[in-house]
Amino acid sequence: MKLRFRKNSLRLRLNRKEVADLAAGQGLEEQVVFPAGAVLRYRLEASPVIKDASAEFNQNGISITIPSQSAIHWLSADDVGIYYSLPSGGAPLDIAIEKDLECIEAPPEERDPDAYPRKPSC
Repeated sequence: MKLRFRKNSLRLRLNRKEVADLAAGQGLEEQVVFPAGAVLRYRLEASPVIKDASAEFNQNGISITIPSQSAIHWLSADDVGIYYSLPSGGAPLDIAIEKDLECIEAPPEERDPDAYPRKPSC
């Protein structure tokens, strides 16, 4: 799972295995360890008991929860992503959770074999 920040938005990119795991109810978690030992964790999970997405930031990092039905539907859908705009203290927090498409220009050792294939352009 990849995480990208831009202004007041977060973008998570998931490969095929991660999308399947999320739809099966498994949480996904990654971390970044800084040289002094500080750790930034980010987590995505699907919950069967919520109807709306949520996002939290605390000392343990970033946690995003989406409805299970959204994750299950997305697994078999052709949709590239699922998107949320959550109210915050100022501008809304925009969250994009997208299928990670294969990078055809990257060196072979950097390519994710579980990435989604790119569809040919029309």
